[in-house]
Parts: sequence; C-alpha cells; structure tokens
Amino acid sequence: MAAASAVDAARDDDTTALMCAAMKDHDDVVAVLVAAGAAVDASSHNGKTALMLALLEGDDDVVTALFGGRDGGGRVDE
Repeated sequence: MAAASAVDAARDDDTTALMCAAMKDHDDVVAVLVAAGAAVDASSHNGKTALMLALLEGDDDVVTALFGGRDGGGRVDE
C-alpha cells in the first residue's frame, strides 16, 4: 500500500475529506480531491468508501467526480 498523503488525512473514525465531501454532495470538492490524488478506495472504520457514501446519497455528479470525471482519474491503492 502506498503511503498516505495529506489529501488522505483521516479523522479518528478513518473518515477522509473525500468521504465527507461525497456525503455532503460536494461534487466540486470531490473533483479537486480526486485530481490531487485522493485514494478513492479508502474506507472508514465501518467499511464505507466515498463511492458507497455517494451512492447512498444518490448524487450522480459525485459518483462521476469519484471516477475522475471525463478523464477517469483517481488513485486506487493496491
């Protein structure tokens, strides 16, 4: 696994800024975080990822942003 970067900093419950933005339907913030290299597959203490949270909220724009918009960007840790 790659070392965590500042963009992936998490709270005590392992929730990242990307997850918070996804939960609050902030597709513009999600796009910036993804472009900055945020790990889209990071999960919180309860196993939820930003994509899961966006799908629960039903926000297609956030889902699109998580997949890097038109560019298909985003980082997945292996």
